[in-house]
Amino acid sequence: MPDKLKPCPFCGEEPDLQFCESTQEFYLECANPNCDVELCTYGFDTEKEAIAAWNRRGEDEQKDI
Repeated sequence: MPDKLKPCPFCGEEPDLQFCESTQEFYLECANPNCDVELCTYGFDTEKEAIAAWNRRGEDEQKDI
């Protein structure tokens, strides 16, 4: 796996990296079925892009201001 995955920012559970055969896209979702947020990323061409989107956090955006 290209980068280490951060846990879900809401419940702390590890995410699952998936590949959708019908759309040919990678996505990540929280593996916790009881997570109140049901966090998921969709629509990435590569594993690396999906992981980067999952790992991006609000505090990362604050640093750029």
